[in-house]
Amino acid sequence: MRPMRLDLRGFAAFREQTTVDFTDTDFFALVGPTGSGKSTILDAICFALYGTAPRWGSVKSVAHALAPSASEAAVRLIFEAAGARYAVTRVVRRDGKGRASTRAAALQALSPGFDPSTLDGAELLNELGQPLAGTPAELDVAVTEVVGLPYDQFIKCVVLPQGEFAAFLHAKPAERQEILVRLLGLDVYEKVRDRATTLVTEANAQLAATEPVLAELNTAASDASLEDAAIALHAAEELTAAVDKALPALAAAQEKATSASQAVAETERRLSLLTMVRAPKDAASLAAAAQQATAKVADAAVAVGAAEEHEEKLRHQLDSGPDPALLAAVLNLHEERSKVATRLSTLDKDLAKTTKAHETVEKQRRLAEHLAATSAEKVTAAQQALLAAQTADRAAWLRRDLKAGHACPVCEQQVAKVPAQPEKPAMAAAKHELAQAEEDAEKARLQLGKVDRDLREADKKLTTATAQHDQLAARLSEVDGLLDGAETPEELRQQLKAVETRRRELSDSATALRTAREAHRQANLAVQQAEERLRRGWRDFDSARDTVAALAPPVADRDDLGQAWA
Repeated sequence: MRPMRLDLRGFAAFREQTTVDFTDTDFFALVGPTGSGKSTILDAICFALYGTAPRWGSVKSVAHALAPSASEAAVRLIFEAAGARYAVTRVVRRDGKGRASTRAAALQALSPGFDPSTLDGAELLNELGQPLAGTPAELDVAVTEVVGLPYDQFIKCVVLPQGEFAAFLHAKPAERQEILVRLLGLDVYEKVRDRATTLVTEANAQLAATEPVLAELNTAASDASLEDAAIALHAAEELTAAVDKALPALAAAQEKATSASQAVAETERRLSLLTMVRAPKDAASLAAAAQQATAKVADAAVAVGAAEEHEEKLRHQLDSGPDPALLAAVLNLHEERSKVATRLSTLDKDLAKTTKAHETVEKQRRLAEHLAATSAEKVTAAQQALLAAQTADRAAWLRRDLKAGHACPVCEQQVAKVPAQPEKPAMAAAKHELAQAEEDAEKARLQLGKVDRDLREADKKLTTATAQHDQLAARLSEVDGLLDGAETPEELRQQLKAVETRRRELSDSATALRTAREAHRQANLAVQQAEERLRRGWRDFDSARDTVAALAPPVADRDDLGQAWA
């Protein structure tokens, strides 16, 4: 059977009209990524011919043929078998209750020169040739006759399901022989053998009937008359002709008897060879051990898959959950706000104290400034008093000899009366007052300088405190803006705790996955070891079988080492 053209509509992954052309191609391969529909092409070929596909499991279910949400699926296959071309079509429809069934099935014999490329593919039920089947039941019988294989043999030697390539190679000897006989037309030799056996049986029967007649004729001839002898001679001549005719069969029978004797001797010799062949004690258990190891690999693979799925689920939960770094950052903002608010409250108090101290220093400066000004005024007054005392003293010195009626030595005016001389202590008192005023002024100046320094220090402290207060107030406002709508610190801590829990679970899951993978690796290693022991068992079997190869031992059941030894 060789496919030439496949038309699909609404079948599995091929919802839209699709045509696959196999003509003018000696070899072809279906290539594509997983899920692209390669296996669906093979499913469609099997479905068109036999109404089912290996991957569907149940041979009675046709619901798999329908594409998702499709109500009808149609498949037409143009193929060639034994030099003739055929078109097979099947249509599946879904009824109002959602049940799917085959509503149309047909097989047509096409003309020898039919060209599949002339089809447009729009209508898959067109009449293209001579109808051979028109119902699903008729089609099942007709396809088996045309292809030459029933479904179970077709999927073992023509379209092999994935992972079952070895099914044909390891089929039961009788089943594999039946498939090959049907494929190669070897049943004609069985018919020849049966006919030859019939001819040999008939010849042996004729020989057995002739021998008694010859014995009777020989006895009758000794006592018969001449006339009877003539009659007997004629009969003998006829018998001789019959014997001559039967002699080849007799010779063949004698040859078979000789061959039978030789066969008995050969059988005895072979029996002596066979008695030397002994099945190992563990032959029957090797295959079971390999199967058990394979089952453990499957279980380990399931465990690995479950562990991978669990780890992937936890990883997805962790990745799709809140960012722990962001949660920690927001929690840090809450902590910073608390610290800033506390610090700002302290600064409010410090700023009030600094402001009050600044006001006190300012008041002290005003007092010191007033005291300095007053002291300066006193110095000026003392200086003026001293100058007046000095002037009076010089005037007294100048008029020490002045007499009334004399001219004044300063203004040269005639003095009518000489003023009295000032007392000496006035000069000393003026100097003392000046010295005291200057001392008080110096103290006031020094005090003013000290107060100025205190004021500058108070200004600096006030400026610094104000700047710190303003900076913290601005930061507090900024943090409040960032935390607007954010979770509370307790909520953030709960979320961080949940993230940490998922991280621990993910770590535990990763450990479990590594353990499962190691168990899977060990199981694979055990399978390899069990299969190696089984291979050694088969090598021992083949070696033992080779020693009796001349005896033409029966074909071994390669699926059962214990049965092969039996």
